Amino acid sequence: MNEKILIIVGMALVTYFPRGIPFLLKFRGGGRFIKYIPVSIFAALIFPELANFDAKTVAGGIAFITAYFSRNMFLTMIVGILALYILSNF
Repeated sequence: MNEKILIIVGMALVTYFPRGIPFLLKFRGGGRFIKYIPVSIFAALIFPELANFDAKTVAGGIAFITAYFSRNMFLTMIVGILALYILSNF
């Protein structure tokens, strides 16, 4: 029983410790990288899907170009979703 509890506590520490470090750095004067977290999450969700060349790849390219020129994440998501819908259905 003790071994299972230690494993659960260890997994919790391994999961939450890396997530808590940036917030601790932000409160101590560092953490300028916090503003890039939404972009990195978006990239981590999108780029694995772009490995196959299909409608998703083209829509991702359109979204990338939109993001590059507009610097607006909401507009990028809307354009990417619309591009994927149009390319998948027509």
